[in-house]
Amino acid sequence: MSVKTNGSSPIILFPETRELVKNIQKKTETNNRNNVTRTAAYLSFFHANPEVHWAFLAHMVSRNGGYQMTDLKGDILPSVLSSKEIDLTFSLLETANAWIFKDAYPQLLMWEFCKKKKEDLFPLLSLFSVSKFMIEKWQQAFQQEIFPSMFMTCSLIINEQKMLQTRLLDQSSSYVDLFHSLKYRFQEKMGWTDIVFPKKTFWKNSLYGISIDSFLDDRSRIQTGFSLYKLLFQSNDKVASYLSFATNQPHTASRQDYWPFHFSSNRQKNNRIFSPSLKHAWEDRSIRPMPTQDWYIPKEELLIKDFYEAYTISKNGFNRSRMHKSAWKKKDWLTSYLQYKRKNAPNE
Repeated sequence: MSVKTNGSSPIILFPETRELVKNIQKKTETNNRNNVTRTAAYLSFFHANPEVHWAFLAHMVSRNGGYQMTDLKGDILPSVLSSKEIDLTFSLLETANAWIFKDAYPQLLMWEFCKKKKEDLFPLLSLFSVSKFMIEKWQQAFQQEIFPSMFMTCSLIINEQKMLQTRLLDQSSSYVDLFHSLKYRFQEKMGWTDIVFPKKTFWKNSLYGISIDSFLDDRSRIQTGFSLYKLLFQSNDKVASYLSFATNQPHTASRQDYWPFHFSSNRQKNNRIFSPSLKHAWEDRSIRPMPTQDWYIPKEELLIKDFYEAYTISKNGFNRSRMHKSAWKKKDWLTSYLQYKRKNAPNE
């Protein structure tokens, strides 16, 4: 059986490879149900394949995507945004979250299979509309005696953000208008769009994060991805502490997961900021069909320069100026709001 792919020669599928493709499709679809299932799938893969650093980075960033989804139904944003704006923002977050998973998860599963079989089957990724850029990078990694974790993490960061730009953000003026709105700027200033990484310590969760700006610029998002990777993997001890939190605290998408003294998924807790779990905030939605065009043009020097510049940065060290401890603890409004709630809360 042969299958044609966009812009490439037909791929011959033998019974074993046909079964592999079906299994990858099924696992991807099953785990792409919502933010919680995606986040869990990334972590499960990383536990089984710890050399693929990107999977743990994706898990931690996906947790934050869930927090931003449930913020839309929490204590504060519904009083700022209209119901139409809330639905549009969720649509953007959910589509971006789902499309990245749909593009990246088959790559992870293919690596796992090829590693076990000791066979290069990465051309099959074209059946999943994966960029030629990543197919080449997986083949390069497969030929190495030791898996190039940093090289592949940088490759995946670039690929997913370029894919998102080409297939989603460049195709929707409504999303562009959303990011330019004053209300979105308000969310940025209040810290709702920050990415935070909880780290398990011996008695509490310590919080580190990065403020996000210029979301519409893919180069800015790529640089943010590199900074987050550095923050997460800068030492074995820190990776272990972040992993301890991720492993021991199931992801519900409520900010209570990492800061239960300030947030609660129970609306009746009047001395906490209400932050619902995903299952109580949003119903599962069908995933929008994802375009298949490839962002990668091999002869476009700027894109190639992007990659090698990224890899050079990753080897020589990242810019730490945008990293800070506890993005949320620096928000004066959070303390003020909690004081107001607690002062006016009835006795519990």
